[in-house]
Amino acid sequence: MAGAGYMTVAAAFEQQGRVEDALAFWQQAIVIEQTNPTPRLRKAQALIALGRHDEGDALLREIANGKWHDIWSGVPYQAKYLLEQRRRTSP
Repeated sequence: MAGAGYMTVAAAFEQQGRVEDALAFWQQAIVIEQTNPTPRLRKAQALIALGRHDEGDALLREIANGKWHDIWSGVPYQAKYLLEQRRRTSP
């Protein structure tokens, strides 16, 4: 299965409320789509939703500080925005 297939399955699990089940599929998409930061972003969001904030924030920082092809230029901005939002709302 290509990376897009794993991303589709992960998204379907999340829509069903099975966020924990989606994590393995996000990870596999990361392995296959190493130059695409989108699966990392989605996995980070899933981890944060599960209360695994440190792991999610680490992935967000990886995206925000990484070098990505211009086609993915919006994803690092999303990661930076999420990190800033989390910083503002964390106690």
